[in-house]
Amino acid sequence: VSTQSTWGKGILLITGPFKVNGVPLRRLNRRYCICTSTKIDISKLKFKLPKNLFQRTKRVRKSTKKQSEGDFFEEKKFVKAKVTTDRVALQKKVDTKLIRVLKAADPLLVKYLGAHFTLGQNDKPHEMKF
Repeated sequence: VSTQSTWGKGILLITGPFKVNGVPLRRLNRRYCICTSTKIDISKLKFKLPKNLFQRTKRVRKSTKKQSEGDFFEEKKFVKAKVTTDRVALQKKVDTKLIRVLKAADPLLVKYLGAHFTLGQNDKPHEMKF
């Protein structure tokens, strides 16, 4: 996962790239990142991100009306969120430029980012060297 920029209060903008390992362009708290010693200069990548693309929106609380027993046990239908075409286009634009930079830095880096990573029960990530 590549860090694109910081968005204040420990929020990072990351991407996989999506084409390599399926991680989309998204906001993430830096507490959930494991830093590695691999450094890539992405300052030459020029793309403009819309300011409202990753802003948090206020959540609207649902009404707290009483449910009947039948409503409580009724199976809920989950609707998958649709990805906008603007976001898909931005992801493709970022991915193509980033993959080009990754391949120029090290040809094996794309395979490294695409590899499956897990931590076992006795693994200590703060003692690991990546």
